[in-house]
Amino acid sequence: MTKKRKSQIVSVLDVASYILANHYNNTPIPAWKMHKLAYYCQAWSLALEEVPFFDEKILATSKGVVINELCPQHFNQLYVGGSTIGNLNHLSLRQVDTIDYVIKIYGDKSADELDRLIASEAPWQQAKKNVKANSKDVCEISLD
Repeated sequence: MTKKRKSQIVSVLDVASYILANHYNNTPIPAWKMHKLAYYCQAWSLALEEVPFFDEKILATSKGVVINELCPQHFNQLYVGGSTIGNLNHLSLRQVDTIDYVIKIYGDKSADELDRLIASEAPWQQAKKNVKANSKDVCEISLD
């Protein structure tokens, strides 16, 4: 009998590792698209289970959503490859299902399409009120 692990908070790097391993035959992902897919994993986890996926902050910037802990994975690169330091074994079966759902719904969209979707949603709009256009200001997107 297979033991099912309960969902627990994991690292955004664990989420990114799973996305990379399961996104269109393990192909590299545009760097900023990874931030957006991780954002949607967090959003769907909160919507479905009322529990955050990860503790890392999601920031609203003039350039879009940013999760600082993902930035070293693509520093000076356009794509995120297979070099993340996350651990797939930390993920519960429910978390895997949520990530699979996010990949199915959002995985074929471009980073620009995801930007437009995120910009139309209340959490982004609320955070963006505190960030001036073309500024270096950032504001955390609330989990509420």
